[in-house]
Amino acid sequence: MSGPLDSVKLKLVRAQEHLAAVLEVLGGASYGKCEIIPEENPDANLGVLRVRLPKVPDTLSPLIGDFLFNVRSALDHVVWQLVLANGGTPTKATCFPISSDPGAFAKHSKTRLAGVSPKASALIETLQPYHGGNEPLGILARLHNVDKHQTFNLITAVASDTLIDWTGANSSLMQMFLGDEELRNGAVFGDIGIALDNPDIPPILLARFHNMEVEGLAAIFIAFDEPSADELEPWRVDSVLQEIFDFVRDSVVPAFEPFFN
Repeated sequence: MSGPLDSVKLKLVRAQEHLAAVLEVLGGASYGKCEIIPEENPDANLGVLRVRLPKVPDTLSPLIGDFLFNVRSALDHVVWQLVLANGGTPTKATCFPISSDPGAFAKHSKTRLAGVSPKASALIETLQPYHGGNEPLGILARLHNVDKHQTFNLITAVASDTLIDWTGANSSLMQMFLGDEELRNGAVFGDIGIALDNPDIPPILLARFHNMEVEGLAAIFIAFDEPSADELEPWRVDSVLQEIFDFVRDSVVPAFEPFFN
């Protein structure tokens, strides 16, 4: 390698290879069976309909982690080279800080950016996720920290454009197309339950609940599991990773090239 940013660019090439592998796995899981299964909680005398989608492939989470590692590492390589270009000596603490607020950045930059020129440090500050438009770096830091230090990031299958058949007691009840409505794997369909001990519920309805079979086919996407999100479409694994990669490759790294000319 002859250029100071060669290792950065090679890290991003490797990240792109991992992203391609992630997209290949996602492509194989983009359509599948959807089931809605009656489930009883005898302690609460409550019946619910539980959504069941195909299992997320086991190979996906490690690939996501590899992608995150290489993109995050590429940023650290940038700072290492900035120290060298400024005539300094990098340390074990040298890295690209990604902070959630200005106070945290000011604290962390004292050690992580030691030896970096004031102009380059100021540029790194403008790229922090607490400035609008830099959100991909905040997401990168959060996902990478979980994968590196804790466990795989939680991901879940989500169905949309679902066509299902409701049957029971050997008879067809109805067919339903749910359109853009998201069905998360493991979620309670409709977020409602049936009080199985309620005397006002006609026996025929209870019988239908116990004998109900709901199966169909759906377009399926894999998303990072954000329990507080109303919709998981913005957390699709493919779009989130692509946005991170594009931002680092096209906006962050090119911004530092003038420091090495």
